[in-house]
Amino acid sequence: MNTSRKGNAAENFIGKDLVAKGFIVGSRRHLKGPGDWLAVHPDGRIWLVEAKHCKNLWENFRRDDRQAMRECLLPPHAERWVANRRGQSIEYVPEADWP
Repeated sequence: MNTSRKGNAAENFIGKDLVAKGFIVGSRRHLKGPGDWLAVHPDGRIWLVEAKHCKNLWENFRRDDRQAMRECLLPPHAERWVANRRGQSIEYVPEADWP
């Protein structure tokens, strides 16, 4: 599977997981800027999520990518996450845990 198809499959897998967690999700795939999903939960949570599918997350979610996510304007209570698909599981990492 080529890299683009692998990334698209990971995005869809993560988007479906967010929906299963009760979020309403909107894809940012063809929009310029950071994040692949904007997810809003009925309890008020708002997440900007970058989707990845890689062995070494921090080699593929580089400093410039993390900085772009941090600079994206969001409501004060919104959260930034990176979600890494590993097989059939997903590791969600909040901004507070990014290097």
